[in-house]
Amino acid sequence: MGPMSPPPDVVGVQEIARMLGLSRPRVESLVDSKGFPEPAQLGRGRVWSRADVVEWAESVGRTVKDT
Repeated sequence: MGPMSPPPDVVGVQEIARMLGLSRPRVESLVDSKGFPEPAQLGRGRVWSRADVVEWAESVGRTVKDT
C-alpha cells in the first residue's frame, strides 16, 4: 500500500508551496515566522489547517492559488 494523501483540509510544506507559488525553502522560512498559523505535529512532520493558511495568506496580501 502506497503513502496516503492528507485530507484536503490539512496541508504540509509542499502543499503550502504550491498554494502560494513559492519554493519549499521559502515556505520553511515562512512557517517558522511570527504570525504564521501554529502547526499540528505528526510523526512525519508538521501540518496546518488549509483554512488557517489561506486566512494568514490573505491577511498578509499573498495570493492563494486554487490547488
